[in-house]
Amino acid sequence: MEIEIKTLEKGPYKKLKCDKENVFEMRNYSSVLSEPFLPVATGVKVFMYSFHDIPGFCICFPISYSPLPTILKDLGVRNINLKDFSYLRSFQNLMWSDLFRTSFDKTGDLSYANYLIAPTNKKNISWASIKTALGVDKKTKFTSLNTSTIEKQVYLSPPSKSKYYYVMKISKHTQASDIINNVSKKSLYSQEIPDDIHREITEKAIEMFNDALKTHPVSYFPLVLLRPVKVARKKEGLLKKKHTPVSLKIVPQKILEIFYLTRKQVRNASKLIKALIALEKYTYLIEFVDRFKFTGDFSLLRDATTSPQYDNLNNCIPIINLGHSILKIISSLQLYFRFPDKSEYSLTETRSNLIKNKNLSKINMNQELFYYLRCSKIKQKSFRPAYYTGPMLSSEITILTEKFSDKILADEVKSLIGAFYLSSGFVGAGIFIYKLRILPIEEWLKTKKQLDSSYKGQINANDMRIFKFKNFDDLIPRPENFSLCQSLDYESLEKLINYKFQNTQILDEAFTHKSINNYKNYERLEFLGDAIIDTIVVTNIFNIKKLSPEKLTLIKHILINNPVLSRLAISLGLQNYIKSIKEVYDEILKYFTILKWEEDLLDYGVYNSYPPKCLNDVFLSLIGAVLIDSGNLDLTCKVFTPFIKNLIVYLVQNEEKYDMNVRYKLKTFCQKNNRKLETRTRVDNIGIVAEIYVAGEYVCESVEQTSWMAKQLASKKAYYIISK
Repeated sequence: MEIEIKTLEKGPYKKLKCDKENVFEMRNYSSVLSEPFLPVATGVKVFMYSFHDIPGFCICFPISYSPLPTILKDLGVRNINLKDFSYLRSFQNLMWSDLFRTSFDKTGDLSYANYLIAPTNKKNISWASIKTALGVDKKTKFTSLNTSTIEKQVYLSPPSKSKYYYVMKISKHTQASDIINNVSKKSLYSQEIPDDIHREITEKAIEMFNDALKTHPVSYFPLVLLRPVKVARKKEGLLKKKHTPVSLKIVPQKILEIFYLTRKQVRNASKLIKALIALEKYTYLIEFVDRFKFTGDFSLLRDATTSPQYDNLNNCIPIINLGHSILKIISSLQLYFRFPDKSEYSLTETRSNLIKNKNLSKINMNQELFYYLRCSKIKQKSFRPAYYTGPMLSSEITILTEKFSDKILADEVKSLIGAFYLSSGFVGAGIFIYKLRILPIEEWLKTKKQLDSSYKGQINANDMRIFKFKNFDDLIPRPENFSLCQSLDYESLEKLINYKFQNTQILDEAFTHKSINNYKNYERLEFLGDAIIDTIVVTNIFNIKKLSPEKLTLIKHILINNPVLSRLAISLGLQNYIKSIKEVYDEILKYFTILKWEEDLLDYGVYNSYPPKCLNDVFLSLIGAVLIDSGNLDLTCKVFTPFIKNLIVYLVQNEEKYDMNVRYKLKTFCQKNNRKLETRTRVDNIGIVAEIYVAGEYVCESVEQTSWMAKQLASKKAYYIISK
C-alpha cells in the first residue's frame, strides 16, 4: 500500500515586512513543524509525546521536539505501518469536526502544520477508537456497557445520535431521593455548578423520572439519565452568563452506543486546543536551539522569549537584569583588552553605546530575534488544528501590527543572554553575545580565558533565614579607628581579602590616583570592578528572590554607590594604600572628622555624609585588579561576595520598606511645608540634567546618563539641603 506522507505544499513561513514601522506577518509556528513524516522500512517514523495535564491524548510529530516543553512527556520514537498511518491522518478532521460540532463534509483550507492527535489507552494509541470512528472496524460493538467505566463514557443517542454524558443509572427500585443524592454538582468540565442550577437539574430529573416510571415498560429497564454535551471548548465565565434551561434525557440503556472518545477525552478537548496553540508557537524555539546551540532547560528559553502581556506569571521579566549584568561584564572585559590605552571615561562611553537599548534593538531586528518573541495570544475560537477542514476562522497567520519599542526588543536580547548564562555560564552567554555581533571578535579569545568557569552566586535561601540584623556593623564591620597612614604592606591586605596576588604591580596600579599618573592609574581597573560588583549583586539576588526589574534596580542603586562602597573600602583600610597628592589625603582626613558610620540603607538616597569618590573607586579597582591578576571571573566574584553578602540579604529581607524613595520623600516634605516642588530636565553635551526648584527657587542639579538617575540624585541633594 502506498501513501503520500504529506500532501500539502509548503507555504511562506516567516516574514512579510510590510513597512518600516515593524509590522510583520508570520505563521504561528516555525517551518520545522511543516516537515513531512519520514518513511521507513516498516512504515512511517513519528516522534510521539503525551501531555502532562491532558490525559487521554498523544501527539505525533515529524520532528524531535527539543528542547522539550514542560507540557509534554516523551514517549519515544514509534514506527506506524502505512495503513494505520492513513487511518490516523483521516481521523484528524473527523475528530475535530465532532469536537467543534461542525459538519465533517465542510471543506476549507488546511493548515500547513503537520502533526497528528490520537486518543490513547495508557501510553499507546487507541487504534480501536480510531477505527471505530472511521467505520473501519465493523466487528467492534460499543453497545455493551462495562459497569466499572459507565460513568466515564460519552454516548450517542438515536435517532439524531446526539452526544450525551452519563449522569446516573435508573433501575426499577430507584427512588426520587436517590436522584437527589447521585446527581453530581460537577459539570462536564469539572466546574462547580451553582446551587440554583443544581436544584433545577435535580427537580427536572425527578420529574422526568416519575414520567419514565409511568411510560416505560419493565423490559426497557435499566434506564440512564443523560445530559447533552454542548461544546468541546471551555468558555471563560461560562456559568456567569445568562442561564439556559437544563436539557436532560432518560433512555433505555440498551439503545445507547458509546462514542469513540471517553467523557474525560471530551472534557479535555478545550485543554488540548490551548496546548496546541502553545506548542505551535514553541516550535520557533526548536529553530532557535538549532541556530544558536542552546543546551539549557526549555523553561529558561520559554521565559526569555515570553512577554508579560502573553503570560503574566512565566515571562522574561526576572532575567532581564541578569542578562544586562552579564552583557555588561563581558563587554567590559572585551573593551578593556581591546583598547589598552583608552581611559575609564572613554571605555564607559563605548560600553554604554554598545549595550544601550537602541543598539540592542537594532541587533534584534538584524538577527530577527523578534520571531521567537511571544507577545500576542491566539483566540481558541479561531484556532485551526492540523488537518482540520471545517469552517472555522483560521488564525494560522498572525499579523504583528504593534510597533515594537526599542525597550521590548532590547529586553528580549538581554533575557536571552540571561538564559544562556543560566544554562551554560559566562562562556555560553559570551558565545551567544558574539554570535549576535553585539561585540566584535577582536580580543574574544583573551576575554574568553577569564570566563572559563561560571559564578552562579554564593547566597541561598538559608542565608536569608539565619541572618539577623542588630546594627550597621553586621553589614559593614567598623574599623578600629578612622586613620590614614600610607602603607605598602600588601600582605595584610591579601589576608583580609583571602587572595594572594601573583603580580603586585597590578596593586600599585589599583591604588594610584590620577593626580599622580594621568595615564597609569586605577580608573581602568575601576571600570572592570564596577561591572563585577554589578554581577555579584544581580546573580546573588536572582538566587534568593525573583524581583521586578524596578525593585532590583533600586537595590543596585542602594548598594553600588559612593557612601556604601566607600565604607567597604574604609572597613578594609584601603585608604592607607592610595598613592596621591596631599590634597586628596586632606580630603579623606576631613571626611573622617565628620564620618558617621551608621547608615540607614532603607532610607534610600538620604545619606548622612558624602565621602571622597576616591574611596569608592579604590574598592572597585581592587576588584578589577583581582580579576586581571587571577584571570578568573568566577574566583573574583567568590573573593568579594563575602564583603557584600549581608548587605544583599538585608535589603532583600526588607524590600517592602524602601519603596518610598527619595523623590517621594522630597515631595512629601515640600507638601507638608506648603512649598511647590518642580523638577526640570534638559539634555546637555555630557548627559541629562535634572534641576530641582522649590517654591520657584533653584536648589540644585545633577547630571547623569539617564533621566531617572539624574532626578534621583538631584532629589537626594535637594532633600539634604532643604531638610537641614
